[in-house]
Amino acid sequence: PGVGHWWGNRCVDWPPLIRFLEERSLDPDPDQVRFTTVSPGINPGGGWFRITQQQLANAPSRVEGTRNDAESRIELITENVARLELDLDDRMPAWTVVIDGDEVGPDAKLDLLNGRGAPAFYDRTSDGWRRRAIINPRAKRPERNGSFKDVFRHQPILVVGTMGDETENRITLAKAIHDAESFLYRGNGVLDMILDVDFDREQHPRRNVILYGNQETNAAWPQLLAKDPLQVDRTGIRFEGLEVEGDDLAVLAIRPRPDWTTVSVGVVAGTGPSGMRLAERIPLFRSGVHHPDLVVFGPESIDPDTEGLDGIRAAAFFENDWSLGEDHAVREASKVK
Repeated sequence: PGVGHWWGNRCVDWPPLIRFLEERSLDPDPDQVRFTTVSPGINPGGGWFRITQQQLANAPSRVEGTRNDAESRIELITENVARLELDLDDRMPAWTVVIDGDEVGPDAKLDLLNGRGAPAFYDRTSDGWRRRAIINPRAKRPERNGSFKDVFRHQPILVVGTMGDETENRITLAKAIHDAESFLYRGNGVLDMILDVDFDREQHPRRNVILYGNQETNAAWPQLLAKDPLQVDRTGIRFEGLEVEGDDLAVLAIRPRPDWTTVSVGVVAGTGPSGMRLAERIPLFRSGVHHPDLVVFGPESIDPDTEGLDGIRAAAFFENDWSLGEDHAVREASKVK
């Protein structure tokens, strides 16, 4: 009271504020939980449970339930949860877990296989919830959850393509510089930048990599996406059974980095000079603007005589194994085999 809006750093130590926060501190190990998240990549939970996969990407996922130490029993109700991780330290072998009415009892063999005190994973299946002995480390998880903006963590590095013609190279470099400067201004962060001919993935471990340019114009593409089903060239984009043709498309995509299990590869590409110019207009850092795992823009997206959504040729949230599932949409002019 009595101070202006720009009070200064003394407000951080204001006693009433500190008391307010202390009185509302959350229990780090609660017996009763009620938790909702839209993205496990942003907040998977905490304490003794984590939501590690969703059924429907970026829709609210919920966990509610109790942990009873006296009865060694956990009962949970979930919504939009495909995989749960429970971490009960050395108490785990004695516990019975009930998820959505499905009772999953203790399993000494799995505890021995995973190691005493290791987290236990539970998957939703067509036959109910089941405990898993082994999970695919390359599947989606909180550390690598997807949605395009997820590439801007894990110390990302921008790799700029130089294998195009003079126009393509100039536009690609300008786009990368623009994004790096925008990130510096809006996020007060630095994005490292390197040319494709100088990139060696062995020199940049555990980092997200963002490729600027397509597989014909970026020499680093074979190091990271040679075996990936996503292919973008001057004629269009192909991903599993999805095909979008054209030399004027802009593509944003996120894929798992093949040599690490917790980091990703981003793609900011045009299928030609017009497509790369179109990519300049895509807001990457604007608050409230989000992109799925894959989105393909056509020139209609900036045509003043059409609605912007008309220019989205295809969009998809990948499955938890990073494949193309049912959660995608394409324009009629595009193809899905």
